[in-house]
Amino acid sequence: MAIHFTLERSGHIFNSRADGGAPFFVGCQTSYREKSSGDEFEGLYNVPRRELPKLIYRAADYRGMYRFWAAFIEPTSKCEGGNFLTLNTYDRARFTWGFGQFGAHVPDGDFVMFFRDMVSRPENADYFPDLSVRDGRIVKTSGGGVVPMETANSTVPLMDYLNPTMSAVEDSEVASAAKMIHWATNVAPARDLQVMHMVGVFKRLMREADGRLGLDG
Repeated sequence: MAIHFTLERSGHIFNSRADGGAPFFVGCQTSYREKSSGDEFEGLYNVPRRELPKLIYRAADYRGMYRFWAAFIEPTSKCEGGNFLTLNTYDRARFTWGFGQFGAHVPDGDFVMFFRDMVSRPENADYFPDLSVRDGRIVKTSGGGVVPMETANSTVPLMDYLNPTMSAVEDSEVASAAKMIHWATNVAPARDLQVMHMVGVFKRLMREADGRLGLDG
């Protein structure tokens, strides 16, 4: 049965409760102005904040499984917040998540591939019960029908689902963030998925670099 998330706001700080439990920190409202276009955005961020649990990526925890790659991704993790719960909804990516900052704006990109695996997990019924994966794509069940949320060319429906606009912080945006934070906090395999996909991204990038530069493996 889906977990019910209630939202609480105090000034620019947002918290949530899962099924009436203790409040937990979601994020702070912030503004961002893009220098190149002059566009202004409103959204959430949560790192660095002392209210956020210190679920930090450490290479030593994953060296047994990923060996060299566990250490190779760690510097980027440190630059991107380092925390499995790192959140950013205040720029064009609309929803950026995790210690590798996977962005929802890229078709077939890191966030989309990661989120497909999350939606395929059994706990998804607790968090995003209206989402599923069909024929390798995330879809939403709505009114008895099925709505595609992402294609090879666009992730606009998925971005709209997670964060409807860039001009305000909506309840649905905070709820999406709260669900991801609660899920990653309480389900260790949800954190392990971030690591698996981060390693996969870096392996792909190194193969591409080797093809251009001849890195000799």
